[in-house]
Amino acid sequence: METEKVKSWLRTQGRIIVDEDGDEILLRGVGTGNWMNPEGFLMGAMRFGADMGPFMRAHPFDRGRTMETAVAEICGEEYAKEFMPKWMRANISEKDLACFKKLGFNSIRLALSARLFLKEGPGIYFNEENFAYLDEMIDLCEKNGLYVILDMHAACGGQSGVSCDDGYANVPLMFMSEEDQERTMILWEKMAEKYRDRWIVAGYELLNEPIALPVWDHLIDQLKSFYEQCVRRIRAIDQRHIIFIQGNRFAGRYEIFDRDYDPVYHNWVMTVHLYEKLPDLSVFGPMLERSEALDIPVWIGETGGSTHDESNDGNLWMSVTYEMALEYHMGINIWVNKAIDNDCAAYILGFRNPDNWKVITDYFYEGGRKPSYQEAISILDEWLENVRFENCTVRYDRVNHILRKGSFEIPAIGYDPEHEHAGTWKYALYNGYRREDRMHLMYEDEYRYADLGGLNNLRKDKTKYGDFAHMHVLLEEGDCVSYTFRDPEKSLLVKAEYKADDNFELVITVDGEMGTDRQFLKAGRFVSDELVRLEAGVHTVTIRAEKGSCILKRIISEE
Repeated sequence: METEKVKSWLRTQGRIIVDEDGDEILLRGVGTGNWMNPEGFLMGAMRFGADMGPFMRAHPFDRGRTMETAVAEICGEEYAKEFMPKWMRANISEKDLACFKKLGFNSIRLALSARLFLKEGPGIYFNEENFAYLDEMIDLCEKNGLYVILDMHAACGGQSGVSCDDGYANVPLMFMSEEDQERTMILWEKMAEKYRDRWIVAGYELLNEPIALPVWDHLIDQLKSFYEQCVRRIRAIDQRHIIFIQGNRFAGRYEIFDRDYDPVYHNWVMTVHLYEKLPDLSVFGPMLERSEALDIPVWIGETGGSTHDESNDGNLWMSVTYEMALEYHMGINIWVNKAIDNDCAAYILGFRNPDNWKVITDYFYEGGRKPSYQEAISILDEWLENVRFENCTVRYDRVNHILRKGSFEIPAIGYDPEHEHAGTWKYALYNGYRREDRMHLMYEDEYRYADLGGLNNLRKDKTKYGDFAHMHVLLEEGDCVSYTFRDPEKSLLVKAEYKADDNFELVITVDGEMGTDRQFLKAGRFVSDELVRLEAGVHTVTIRAEKGSCILKRIISEE
């Protein structure tokens, strides 16, 4: 499978995506949040989830349309007219794209807002200026070797019922309006006409996170009908591009995948979003089951591991989850490419807000004083400068864990599911993690596991990823685990953090070639020891217990 090659048209072939040479291509990229679809929590304007209650009109600065009206309110109409075009160009430039490519990504999910291309109001009037800008962006992606997924992140009227759909309110109005559904399909026809001959466009993602909340599940039949109609209308124009389709509940439910949505060309992908769930077959299994039944690929079109407790748990989660995805032939797309420099999301590039940013948020959310026009303009001008690539921080730690290259860590419990592993333990850990493997997993000393309910859920020391960051592997005679490393440029030193009994011995195998016996020192506490030096490339290291027992805590990669 290829994770970096970008050179020709893509199509589906059974359960994988291939290029014109027939080589499997794993789409591993980033999504453009904040670009055309700003979200308050990604900009330091409001907390995530603040807009997920019952019906309410949109808050200031919680989505693109309210950011524009808020800017007009504090800076004036003339400034506001130029702000969004400046914001988009500052948010993504060729420097950003070149950085993503150099880091090792091969694709970008361009999150589009329908109202920026099809003007709101009676009649069909396209914004040709924004189409020209999108053409420019696609050209830059081709120049820098990044496949493009055109993602209708904000359809006409809003399809999700939360801020990410840039709707008027927290209601999926598109499914309550035949006019908005028709306008969305007309826009997709326009996209198909414009880009049907562009090979760098991997495909069309028809809707982002439709019907996000359970209260709107009664609209699922309208969702299925929309997909069927939209696919037919696109295929009347463009028979070549892949079509990406998401389920409801933040793209986390798969019941809608009960039919072939592209029955004539069968060139479509089931798209899912994945956050914070244990990297286990109980999570991947339902996706794989639908993939097998429909003979289609699965793409994790939005995902990311972040932590709000200043720990490394989010990085550890990504290092395990994305390797599992790769082994199951699923590409991944990190949400988000760029965000405020805190732990709000698994952004790749972080920017900081202006020093006086609190003046803006206090005014809109706390009833604070209204800044003068000139003061507000000065603050937002600084904001535009801060989001430019040259003023951002690259999160190499996240990239290394995502792609398993350079310096990163793997929790020992995150062994490869599709490479050699063996356990003989007859019990399962309390949370059922990887119970089918019969590996002896255990909690770290003095850790209180997270209960499924009750007061334990209120524990102040409970981390975002729960038990995941507090489990180890007990290797006993005959047990083995494997871990894969994927650095195409650098040699890596692989180490283990462990606690061993007397006379513990192991054998290390690299890519199936037998290594030498090793005897670890008795360690009543966790210590680190070198295992092997790997040359640049993709390598799988297997650790087999030959004698005694050892508690493995984590595997460490160092450049």
